[in-house]
Amino acid sequence: NCAGFFPRLKHAVWVTVSARHGAQGNRIFSPVPIIAPYAGAFTSLAWYPDRYGPKDALRWGSYDILYDLGENIGREFLNLNF
Repeated sequence: NCAGFFPRLKHAVWVTVSARHGAQGNRIFSPVPIIAPYAGAFTSLAWYPDRYGPKDALRWGSYDILYDLGENIGREFLNLNF
């Protein structure tokens, strides 16, 4: 229901860090979309060689969040379905 570039961009960012709540489906802030990529990246270090460390897990988690943000921006502006 947004019109204009910045309101739509704000909506795309908000969808990246929020979740639906309640019977009406209102959006609220959720830390899970931020924590989960890092938790997964740190967990994957268990079977990676020793040359990979926490710095790599932070990078992988950040890439995952940026991918999700890019996906939401693509859906908002290009009407793409990933």
